[in-house]
Amino acid sequence: MATAARCSKSTLYQLGQSKEQIVLAVVKTYFKNAAELIAARLNEEAPVETQIYEYLTLISEVLSEATQPFFSDLDAFEPAREIYQQNTDIAAQKVVALVNLALGEQDDVNAAFIGAVAGQVMSAIHRGEIARDTGLDDSAAYRCLAQLIASATQNPNQEER
Repeated sequence: MATAARCSKSTLYQLGQSKEQIVLAVVKTYFKNAAELIAARLNEEAPVETQIYEYLTLISEVLSEATQPFFSDLDAFEPAREIYQQNTDIAAQKVVALVNLALGEQDDVNAAFIGAVAGQVMSAIHRGEIARDTGLDDSAAYRCLAQLIASATQNPNQEER
């Protein structure tokens, strides 16, 4: 690990006392940094419909930096998989909140349903089901979800994206 990371063993052991602890520290840091980057880049002054699209697109961009072997390794190591699921759940809750803000109490579209669909799809992306069923990697799947939800929450008077 030290050779691959181009650092000393003592540097690695500052992160944890075992490979597993080091991996978990790296995974936690990856998702913490990703969440901070997304939060910093999300324009909370934009219309909420735009924020939904931007939020999911930002997730897509951040995840595009990770490789498929990274996600396979996450899935294979239960503690790391749990960290990914926790972060997916937090992101799904953010989408639900934004969808609720965007749609309010419109009679023609059920915000709770769209939010629930977003959460289910995000969890399916995490579990690898979307990749298996569509061939899309996590990043591409988030881009597609962004397009789908943006079109569902778009105000008919708003310009097309």
